[in-house]
Amino acid sequence: MNRVLVTPRQTEARRWYHGWASAHAARFSLSLWTLALVVWPGGIAAQVSAVRGLVLTVPELARSAELVVVGEVVDTRGEWDGTRPTIITRIDFRVDQVLKGHTGPGILQLVQPGGQVGEVVATVADAPSFHVGERALLFLSRRPDGLLRVAHLYMGKFTLEHDVARGLAIAVRRLPGSGEVLDRIPLDEIRRIVGGAARP
Repeated sequence: MNRVLVTPRQTEARRWYHGWASAHAARFSLSLWTLALVVWPGGIAAQVSAVRGLVLTVPELARSAELVVVGEVVDTRGEWDGTRPTIITRIDFRVDQVLKGHTGPGILQLVQPGGQVGEVVATVADAPSFHVGERALLFLSRRPDGLLRVAHLYMGKFTLEHDVARGLAIAVRRLPGSGEVLDRIPLDEIRRIVGGAARP
């Protein structure tokens, strides 16, 4: 028999939104839904629609993020989130360069909402996705429990691509789901912007 499980837990978007929206209320609108897990024969499908509105600029991201890092995804794995009936994905990210904040060399572990455990799949609209071997520029903040996450869902993740013609590393931000390109910015330009935002 099919079952529907609904939890009133707030999405990642709501948690960061309360501390941020008052300064941007005139510029930003949100549509929030709580997480619904639908149990079908052979598996679970879950969907959360989280954030729609204006996209934060690089200077805004740089000011709000605790850490800004460049590196490579070395592992991803889905698991149940402790006491809650929701799924998270843990991402091991090897840091090559720190643009803002303080962290030692080596691997950072990030946590993102959604993922897969066995046949159970939970997707969170507007959450970034990761794959092993992907190089990325990440703007990071902390969850209430202290774990690192990508700041402002997909807005804080840029995939790094190489522009052969110009010989430049390009940071590309895409809209989850559609793959629509929102920004294509040379990495050196982002380094300059982040460096300026990090200075007092």
